[in-house]
Amino acid sequence: MDAPIDFLSAHPLLLLNPRMRQIEFDVPQAWMPAIERMADRMEDCLNSLVKAGLSMDELPVVERIAVLDGKLIFVADFPSDAAIAEFRVARNSASAKFK
Repeated sequence: MDAPIDFLSAHPLLLLNPRMRQIEFDVPQAWMPAIERMADRMEDCLNSLVKAGLSMDELPVVERIAVLDGKLIFVADFPSDAAIAEFRVARNSASAKFK
């Protein structure tokens, strides 16, 4: 299904990148609270990447949010090795805040 409007309006950074077209949702409604928390982390990571100096063209783009084998996943496009490296640093930093 398409991403709900209220979800996207609450997470504008997920659509900020000009390469972003649409986020595909493949999740039951009951998973929305977990998706909201995951999206908050993703936005923290995007903010960190912007602060690290990555341009919009270098930022990862979220393409799909799904539940696979009972786990919530985000599928993203990483346009460069620099984006992958910076995303890992940002993701690890964001994850540490939630432990």
